[in-house]
Amino acid sequence: MICRNPAPQELAPIVDGALGQAVVERRILDLLLLQLVRINADRAESGNPSWAAGTRDPIVARALAALHQEPAAPWTVAELALRCHVSRATMAARFRAAVGQSPMAYLTTRRLALAADRLASSTVTTAVIAEEVGYSNAFTFSAAFSREYGVSPSGYRRSASFPPGVAPSSHRTAP
Repeated sequence: MICRNPAPQELAPIVDGALGQAVVERRILDLLLLQLVRINADRAESGNPSWAAGTRDPIVARALAALHQEPAAPWTVAELALRCHVSRATMAARFRAAVGQSPMAYLTTRRLALAADRLASSTVTTAVIAEEVGYSNAFTFSAAFSREYGVSPSGYRRSASFPPGVAPSSHRTAP
């Protein structure tokens, strides 16, 4: 099969509202996401620390799975090590080598990313979001969020853009 670049007139049906455009757009986004996952996996194979590299180490993979399944849990390196049947030192060293940061730094980044998504997609209070992602109170959450994103959670919410005519939902969903 010979691959060639399509002419602009061949792409016109995709972008001008033709029948099936929505399906085509979703599939294109699926393909782009798949390509990004492949690129990240390739980086992991090259020895660069990353989430994908962490999934290749069975101990780190178990720790990552636990952190992703229960991001709001009161995690410690000791608890992760216990769940993965290794010492704290082994957990910390292998996690850092594979992922490029400590388990607790990774968890903080993960929690704040979940919170940012929640802030942009709902109208629930900052205190509720803080609790949902594992912070004991809104003050510590707000300080961590501001340090990471350079803006307060409420400022982030105000700057988040929503599609025209669509307001963020006010229902609670799991992060």
